[in-house]
Amino acid sequence: METNQTSIRNTNQETSIDIVFLIRAVLKNWWIILLTACMISMWVYMGISMLKTPQYKSTATLIIASKNQNNIYRDTVIEKAANQFQRIFTSDALENTIIKKLGKNSLPGTLNAEIQEATNLLLVTGTSSDPMDAYRIVDTALENYMLVSDYVITDFILETMKEPEVPMQSADVSFAKTMVVRVFAVAFLATTALIAFVFLQKDDIKNEKQAKNALDIPLFATVYFEEKRNPFTKKIRKKKNSILITNSNVSFSYKETISKLATKLDYQAKKEDRKVVLIASVSENEGKSTIASNLALALAKKQKDVLLVDTDLRRPAMYKVFEMEVTKEQEIGNYLAPKKSSSDKKGQVKVWKKEDMLREPNTGLYCLFGTKKYGNSDRLINSQEMRQLIQKAKESMDYIILDSPPGMVASDAELLAEQSDLILLVVRQGVSGAGEINDMTDNLIGDNQVIIGSIFNAVKSKIIPWNGQYGYSNGYYGSYYKSYDESKKNREKAGRANNADIR
Repeated sequence: METNQTSIRNTNQETSIDIVFLIRAVLKNWWIILLTACMISMWVYMGISMLKTPQYKSTATLIIASKNQNNIYRDTVIEKAANQFQRIFTSDALENTIIKKLGKNSLPGTLNAEIQEATNLLLVTGTSSDPMDAYRIVDTALENYMLVSDYVITDFILETMKEPEVPMQSADVSFAKTMVVRVFAVAFLATTALIAFVFLQKDDIKNEKQAKNALDIPLFATVYFEEKRNPFTKKIRKKKNSILITNSNVSFSYKETISKLATKLDYQAKKEDRKVVLIASVSENEGKSTIASNLALALAKKQKDVLLVDTDLRRPAMYKVFEMEVTKEQEIGNYLAPKKSSSDKKGQVKVWKKEDMLREPNTGLYCLFGTKKYGNSDRLINSQEMRQLIQKAKESMDYIILDSPPGMVASDAELLAEQSDLILLVVRQGVSGAGEINDMTDNLIGDNQVIIGSIFNAVKSKIIPWNGQYGYSNGYYGSYYKSYDESKKNREKAGRANNADIR
């Protein structure tokens, strides 16, 4: 009960919003935002097209001119004449004439006249659901308006500035386009806000401050994001290159990070007099196997006898990471599941021997991998054979690194924790929630096990670029190099001051 209260208290301590990570979360889902906005806009456009009958408009531009060009009229007189022409075009008399000329029972649309403000221009527009009818309405009106105007207006005539034309597209197109643009903008912003809201509601670990405050275990180290750099030949074969410190395409800074991390682990293990280290995580794809592999390689490079064991018997993958061929005799299952023979009904398991292990050529790392999948992995992990294997390996190895399955997938990690001395929990930025991590921590803690902390993995920082740069922070090395850099800067300043005094 006390542990749960501590978890809740620590989670609530971190309430600040990580703006940088929030922006990354939105950019990461840009295609969802764009696709959603496009789909909603398309639905709106289709709705407008189906529900609204398209209307076509044909417009003629007319100039109100004097019959006698020698006469000059004031603006008020011209305006009065314009109003009279406008009333003529919208009169019932002209409408009946148009209906009769077109041979219709009623006007197949509408006729409208509009005076252009501060000009002597008159726009006559015919509107109809048929483009030809829209044109005929205006054309017929222009041919017959004088039958009415000659009795009312004597000093002015209308001259055609622009002839009416048959409209090629609906007048509603501009309206539909405007609506689609507005809906797209609203949908885009709404989807962005929704993704940001969902992101803020998640209690996943987004930054180092949360990794320190929201978890019940200390932050052991921070490892920044490393981009996979695949050689051209592997790109052709569509084969991904693993991030291993023995690969030449892995950045130097990442190799240094792992080396320092291994040194810190070595110091902690010697201090506690422990050998068996369990590398665990809550979810898949948190970089647990990459951390386990590189820690084992780094320790082996320090002239340690290290055995790396792939204990994910449900989905073994370490042999792919190291690109090793595992024979039937080298399978981890031979050490856990008894082999039955005709002469031995009970069956026997293979006894672990150091010289039988696979070796990594660059560092001499000892490897115990498997390629077969076992449905009863929990029984094999919790078997007496597994305990005997670990005990036998401890006699001749300096370290045994166990790469466990994710905690959310199976209970194997909890069973392995009972057989381990030290536990490191890999926490990838923005993947698992603080509550899930703390719950798993409670399940892993036992009488003889020590959870030395979390490794905050694959961190994309606003300080560290995204192009594969790595860094190392927190703990012994973080504080050491920080103080070293500060003292170095102080010495350089003092040196420059002394040189200035000498000159």
